[in-house]
Amino acid sequence: MGRMPSAVLAAGLVGCLVAPTTAALEPCRYMPGYIIKFWSCPPTSAMCNMDYTCMAPADGTGCCGAEEAVWWNNAHACDFSLAYRNSTSVASSSVNRLGSCVNLTACTLGVTYQSTAPTQTTDRQCNRTVRQCNTSAPYQDLAPTLVSDRTCTATPKRNCTVAGQYRLARVTATSDVVCRPLSDCLSNGTWSPTPPTPTTDVVCDTNLTDCLLNGTWSSVPPTISSDVVCAHPITPCNRNSTYSTVLPTFTSDVECAHPLTNCSAGTSFQTTAPSTTSNRACAAVADCLPNMTWSKQIPTYTTDVVCSTNLTNCSATGTYSPIPATVTSDLLCNTTLSQCTAGSNYQSAAPTWSTDRLCGHNDTVCTAGTTYQTATPTTTTNRGCTPLTNCLANMTWSSAL
Repeated sequence: MGRMPSAVLAAGLVGCLVAPTTAALEPCRYMPGYIIKFWSCPPTSAMCNMDYTCMAPADGTGCCGAEEAVWWNNAHACDFSLAYRNSTSVASSSVNRLGSCVNLTACTLGVTYQSTAPTQTTDRQCNRTVRQCNTSAPYQDLAPTLVSDRTCTATPKRNCTVAGQYRLARVTATSDVVCRPLSDCLSNGTWSPTPPTPTTDVVCDTNLTDCLLNGTWSSVPPTISSDVVCAHPITPCNRNSTYSTVLPTFTSDVECAHPLTNCSAGTSFQTTAPSTTSNRACAAVADCLPNMTWSKQIPTYTTDVVCSTNLTNCSATGTYSPIPATVTSDLLCNTTLSQCTAGSNYQSAAPTWSTDRLCGHNDTVCTAGTTYQTATPTTTTNRGCTPLTNCLANMTWSSAL
């Protein structure tokens, strides 16, 4: 027998999820995980291999006479934490030859406990009765569970043995001593003047002293039964020179470890004032001059300049200012610009708002008989002279001088 085509196998997988029929049987015959019942072969069951051939009979002919099949891989899977598979009463003609899933028997806490653990094919046994404490051992030592018996003792537990607990209830024949943790007063900002006893809790009815209100702190932390001791004054930080990033608490002092930043007068000003827990912030004073403006408002330690006034244009009045402008002062324009004499000298450096004109170049003088003037001198340009034409080189002469 060969492997089924994949298309047939896929179609058969859907058909096998329901009770097999004659039409649905054929695609299911060679799928792995199926149990086959024979009519034409010996009355036994055969399981198909992963390659879709029969495990038995070895010749592989047993599957030819299959009448019905069951899907057991998933349809009859049990959750063995809650159930077991019961196969002891399955009839030979039953389609489900694997048995059904049956819920596990549950023991009753305090009445019965497990004597035999369940397996995948057997139930849990709860045939052991929980012990009752008697006069020879009247006190419960360990409570019963679903898998263990109660243990009893002649000597009861008198008190709680764990630190930080008190006894809420005494031990009885069916219950252990009940212990509870002491109340956490500190989480509520309180403490108990009355200390706890083995059988009583603390009483969190007294507020912890607020040392900070008194300008103090405590080097001794509080406990459930003791208050803080406000014995150390808080260190006063100098607000003009330091600030703190660590504030005082009930049990720690302030740390005045950070020096304040100081703004530079005239070049920076304060944008954020310092506090006891934050530094001073400074920003640079605005530079008005690149925008040809100046500020009539002088910067202060906490204010910037206002660049709202244009600088005076000295050149428009033929003057310049020997004293340059600043962020807070205009040009003076109080000195007359020097004037160059056309035909004698001309300008070598143009004037600016704060510098005079320089007339450092003498005009060129053309040489009579060898050069002549081609460009008239001005106050800012030189005279232009050009050599006379040599007529003799061309075998000519000029009647004009």
